[in-house]
Amino acid sequence: LPAQLEKFDLIMRQVDTEFPITGLRVDSVLKVNRMMTVANTLMLRELGTLSGEYLHGVEERLRTLFQV
Repeated sequence: LPAQLEKFDLIMRQVDTEFPITGLRVDSVLKVNRMMTVANTLMLRELGTLSGEYLHGVEERLRTLFQV
């Protein structure tokens, strides 16, 4: 994990109950303010999914980012 986090970062730790379904292998940071769409043809594989608290955290940060 980076030493300094940004306002819209979402931390995902291996000890979290929802971590296994993300498909990630190590503690990670989702940088919500840097998310982008990618064409399916460019995707090599799917890691996993976000749900529950992680998804709620993303939605909350997006609402703040876009002021809605």
